Amino acid sequence: MRVFIRLVLSLVVFAGANSYSLLIMRGYPLMAAAAVLLFLLANLLPSFHNRKLPARRLRICGDGCELLSIFLFSTVFSLLYLAGSILWMRSGSALSWAVRILTVVAAESIVFWNGILRVYCTSVQLGIKLRLLGALCGWIPVVHLFFLSKIIRTAAKEVAFEGEKIRLNDNRKSAQVCRTQYPLLLVHGVFFRDFQHLNYWGRIPEELKRNGAVL
Repeated sequence: MRVFIRLVLSLVVFAGANSYSLLIMRGYPLMAAAAVLLFLLANLLPSFHNRKLPARRLRICGDGCELLSIFLFSTVFSLLYLAGSILWMRSGSALSWAVRILTVVAAESIVFWNGILRVYCTSVQLGIKLRLLGALCGWIPVVHLFFLSKIIRTAAKEVAFEGEKIRLNDNRKSAQVCRTQYPLLLVHGVFFRDFQHLNYWGRIPEELKRNGAVL
């Protein structure tokens, strides 16, 4: 079902990106306006499924993954449509072709940057290395598709895992599975010192506390 919705939204983005040639040039300005409005709506709400995620950060990251997937599908649709238009030798001035291409590039750029910024700003698992490789290789044909797919997969797995972990903690909160008779003492190595905003244990202490531990 999610794949079907993604394909539908990809077609919506495709229609919005190609509204000039599909609708305006054929004399349907009102339909073109509707296509643009649906395009904007798809950018704002790319997934209703992600509304169920238990954390705002995960919802934003999940929507970013959806937008990047929609970007890939809709870009392929647009390229096939433009290539078909050239092969079929449809008439049109150089100016009209320039407007068509610029409209597609602008629309697809909006979808891409909307998605990549959401993912880059909210994902934890991407790390600095993958972020830099994605930015540096984003201008290399074919290679950029590999890194974009890797970014989508990594962020999507993070959203699924973190969402399930939060739900699990909420469901077993009353069980206090980490509660012990005595408080837990976490001891790090001799060459490290805990600070207020930087500690050796990362998120482990908070996860233990959520499940009943006393530190």
